[in-house]
Amino acid sequence: MMIRKVAILMIIALLVFVGIHQFWPGLFYPELPFSSVKKEVVFELIKQSPDHLVTVAQEDDFSWYGAQFEQGRAIDLFLDVMKKNGWTLIDQDGAGYFFSQSNNKIVVTTQMWTGKIMLFKVPAAVSLITK
Repeated sequence: MMIRKVAILMIIALLVFVGIHQFWPGLFYPELPFSSVKKEVVFELIKQSPDHLVTVAQEDDFSWYGAQFEQGRAIDLFLDVMKKNGWTLIDQDGAGYFFSQSNNKIVVTTQMWTGKIMLFKVPAAVSLITK
């Protein structure tokens, strides 16, 4: 009898959890470092393009890009995009990547948003073609 009650309570808890996740999927994602786009939108944009760097937001003086992290692949994707756009990696210090192009120099910072998604904060003056 006790096992049956525990099983019923576990099933109810699971259904509540699934229901909450269905109606508020962003509830379980960490806060974003920008406020102009909802968490659910960012997650879906990146999920739909697993092999590409995706523009996820334009806010203040920065553009935000995201990619799935899987074994550092997001960094490789980002560095490839920067190279294709004419930027040369000068140095990397922690989460900061230093690039140059002609007489211009920029710093791009990275941030793990979830365990599988990395975000890149790029100065808005830099226009990247991501595909």
